[in-house]
Amino acid sequence: MVDYKPEVAAVCMAGWLREQLNVAEPGIVVRADRVRGAFVFEWGGPVGDLFTA
Repeated sequence: MVDYKPEVAAVCMAGWLREQLNVAEPGIVVRADRVRGAFVFEWGGPVGDLFTA
């Protein structure tokens, strides 16, 4: 099992950029999925999908 979650790093970086550089909110939604025992990340919003060109 790996503790590193790239999605969490992306959410943290987005928050840091917003605070430090006044960059627009990327529209990342995070919710707890108790059935799966994990967090679900929804990408989108004003910036779009972070992992597509």
